[in-house]
Amino acid sequence: MTRIAHTAEKLCQSWKRSQRRFERIRWTDSIMGAEGTVVLGHVDSTSNKGAMKTRFNLKGFPCLLFWRQQQESLQEFVGASFVVDADSGFILRASRLAGLGYEKDKSRVALAGQEVTVRQADDLDMTVQVETSKQQLVWIPHEVLIDKGHRVPYRRGEAVVKYQSMWEKDMMQEFVARATLPLVTALPHGLLGFKGLEGGGAALVLCAAAQSRGFLEVATIYHQTLKAFHASTCPELGPGDHILSYSPPSLQWTAVPGRAKAAVAFAGSQAVANDTELVNWVEQHQYPGITALTIQTVHPWLNAGRSTVLVAVKLKDYETNTMVETQLREVAKPRALGEVELYTYGPSDRYLGIADGSLEGFNYFGVQASRLPRVVVFDDSDHWVEDEQYLTVERLAEHLPRVTGMWRMSNTARGHVLWIAKHFVGFYLDLDRKADASFGSVGRCFVVCLLAVFLWAQARGILWLVKAAINSFSDVFEKEDVTKEQGGAKATKKDK
Repeated sequence: MTRIAHTAEKLCQSWKRSQRRFERIRWTDSIMGAEGTVVLGHVDSTSNKGAMKTRFNLKGFPCLLFWRQQQESLQEFVGASFVVDADSGFILRASRLAGLGYEKDKSRVALAGQEVTVRQADDLDMTVQVETSKQQLVWIPHEVLIDKGHRVPYRRGEAVVKYQSMWEKDMMQEFVARATLPLVTALPHGLLGFKGLEGGGAALVLCAAAQSRGFLEVATIYHQTLKAFHASTCPELGPGDHILSYSPPSLQWTAVPGRAKAAVAFAGSQAVANDTELVNWVEQHQYPGITALTIQTVHPWLNAGRSTVLVAVKLKDYETNTMVETQLREVAKPRALGEVELYTYGPSDRYLGIADGSLEGFNYFGVQASRLPRVVVFDDSDHWVEDEQYLTVERLAEHLPRVTGMWRMSNTARGHVLWIAKHFVGFYLDLDRKADASFGSVGRCFVVCLLAVFLWAQARGILWLVKAAINSFSDVFEKEDVTKEQGGAKATKKDK
């Protein structure tokens, strides 16, 4: 939700205030990870904001940047010739990961399969400037280069990482703790019946003999939210290669706290073998199960590659929440897989999530804390569907299919018009039902006549306002014309 989740730049209006918060944080060895001590530095950007924004591609201040220690510099590429990867989709995805702008995408895609020479290298964002046979210079990500038939090592994880969440101590510490983790962690003994993933948060697991470029790509994309693991085999999932998305019990919701099981989703060798399919699959399976949402996690959840079903509840209303859980499980239809629950998703299936309905901001989406539970279906964080009568928790499985044809609300002029129209139509239908129940067809006819009179009166009112506005403008113009004529007459007499 754009009104609930904000970036650090929006939350912190003053660098001095943010600096004080930064200095109060106690960075201890316990969060530094296995890769050594993190060196902290502070740059006062008061007098060189423009240069800092340009160099580090910043949108505002304050900003926290993290670098991994690089094993080798890209400068060794300068002067050497390479062939650019022929996969145009990978070129574009890598360009977005590298923070390169869209303006040169056409030129980058045109390089696919061509031989180029590296003229410059930037270790900050792990990009290189290449020269084509036509002496055109273009910046591209290093990982799209092929050297003598072999892809160059994938080192996107060594590029600078920006902290883009709330400017709070716990979240900043979590960011550093995540950033210091290896990009991919080996599971030498496999999943161990999923016990090898317990206590480690949400995770991705590649079950294959070797790590693919596609898995390294998704491990980089989701490094701040999903831990990446590699196991040579996963007999729990059956024979062959697999990709697994794992959500621990701590991130799952149940009506009675403490009863949740881990949720998983997985795909086979078809997704693993193709980098593009693997990236797409992970994007659409980040949140298996019934996710327990917080104010920090709801925004990324709403923009995670699928439509979402968010149910706002009273957290301590266990009786009602038991009904909510039953309805959600009827929609999701999970099945047991050992000690975890397996969720499967088709192209049109939605993520399911639960949030505290008393959180500030839900009233913006038509949810009142006094009238819970309520359902809101989001296409993304800016477009949603809600209806207290036609989209209910009690009949969720029956009502969800009709969402496709329902009006989308949004924070636009069109969205506001639809909101007014929706409430007007709802008012009419409610009045029609009451009239039919009390007076039959006569009552319904009376409601239609009443509605016609109301619309006629509104139309006349609008017409009157338009005429009044036109007459006001006409009077203004007429006065200006009269003033000009009088001025012209005076000038003529004076000339004579």
